Amino acid sequence: MSKNRLRFPEGSIAGGRVGTARVRSEIAGAAARLASVEPVSLESPIKQLISEVQGPRTKYGNRKEIVDGIKFDSEREAARYRVLAARHKAGEIANLKIQVPFVVVPGTTIAGKKLRARLYIADFVYEMPRGTPVIEDVKGMRTPMYLLKRHLMKVVHNIEIQEI
Repeated sequence: MSKNRLRFPEGSIAGGRVGTARVRSEIAGAAARLASVEPVSLESPIKQLISEVQGPRTKYGNRKEIVDGIKFDSEREAARYRVLAARHKAGEIANLKIQVPFVVVPGTTIAGKKLRARLYIADFVYEMPRGTPVIEDVKGMRTPMYLLKRHLMKVVHNIEIQEI
């Protein structure tokens, strides 16, 4: 007996027997689709190509944007940066900083395991002309985590976050 055996697709073998009717119907169906004169919709393949180029959709539908070499999580945040940068350049505000971390819960050790500090990261921090600090967060969706961190910022640092 030869070592080169015939190999059949798994779907064509049933009960130890090779059935060719299923293979024939698949071939006939493919031939009918090829012979069809109906136009083929390109919408699905085009959408697939566009999604591959654009990347996966973000959780809240925002689009990242780069301004002055800084990558922002949303177009709205980038637009706010442009406004604040213009105000800073005009001298209306001072010490403009972006993505400033604040510790809202310090790190600790529980049962011998070290736990890291919990942070709130402000989108923008700047000072008004009289030295009054302003903390801004550009919000699209007020998540439960953000609401908790906003509360902790008020309790721990006595700072109210301005939502834009």
